[in-house]
Amino acid sequence: MKQSVIISLGLFAIVFNSCSNSVEPNSSPAWAQVLRNCNVNAIAVAGRNIYAATENNGIYLSTDDGANWSAVNNGLPIYIGSPYYLPLSSIALCGKYVFAGVPFGREGNVVYRSTNNGTSWSVCDSGISNSSIYALATSGTDIFAGTDSGTFRSTNYGATWTQVGYNPRVINFGVSGSNLFEGTANGAYLTTNNGVSWSSLNSGLPTPKTIVSLAISGMNLLADVDGWYYHSTNNGTSWTHTDSGFNDIYTLAASGSDFFSGHWGGVYRSKNNGASWTSVNTGLTDTCVETLAVSGIYLYAGLYGQGGIWRCPLLQNAQ
Repeated sequence: MKQSVIISLGLFAIVFNSCSNSVEPNSSPAWAQVLRNCNVNAIAVAGRNIYAATENNGIYLSTDDGANWSAVNNGLPIYIGSPYYLPLSSIALCGKYVFAGVPFGREGNVVYRSTNNGTSWSVCDSGISNSSIYALATSGTDIFAGTDSGTFRSTNYGATWTQVGYNPRVINFGVSGSNLFEGTANGAYLTTNNGVSWSSLNSGLPTPKTIVSLAISGMNLLADVDGWYYHSTNNGTSWTHTDSGFNDIYTLAASGSDFFSGHWGGVYRSKNNGASWTSVNTGLTDTCVETLAVSGIYLYAGLYGQGGIWRCPLLQNAQ
């Protein structure tokens, strides 16, 4: 689902299918499918726990680096008269809390929270106007929600929310220490005080400048701007267009100094801040990549349609 992010995502195709059956990981150092038969929109990781937010199958949880999965959907919204869940655009973790965002909620409900690793969910969007949720992020103990009307922050684990940013259509977030970056339909912005104030980070970006995805490695930022790579070496103060030879990027991720990008043609790695890219698709037989996540020694790819989740050891990509 291309739009956005993290990320996360602005246009949502309704793909009805069933998602079950964990897949035994491949022992070879290449991509192996670990979850199948679902459209994965977002992935969140904490230790060995991995949450997958899907298009119409709710949320799946693995507690063993993706080897096995179980559905954790009690309380999540479903289509009226249908066994299918509403699409989930994003997922974020904060301590014992798990948050899931809905791009268009039933009866206006757009954020759900679990306090028990997804065993049960309840609405927690008091203070957020009827909005689509495109992205969720945590910075310390604060939770941020990116919507079509701006950014909202909760300082009490989702009990209430207050608007702290007014840039339209906040598509994705990036967190690095006390820096919170947001990618919007009008460029990139930074707050260093949890949303009290924001700085524009658009020097060198084109107009218009929709930030589809964003990845951070130290002071280096890589952004997908309407399908093209832009790179910053100074925390977004200025940007340079990086001509990679291809576009239509769906998602970005970082591991150490390496950047990864996901496309309809699979996964690529850059070791020089996006100047050049190398395919890392060994074993990846389905290449419609929507989201990427790094957890420990693994890189995870969430795929469109019924592609599910694929996993690859990062050591295979470190050469």
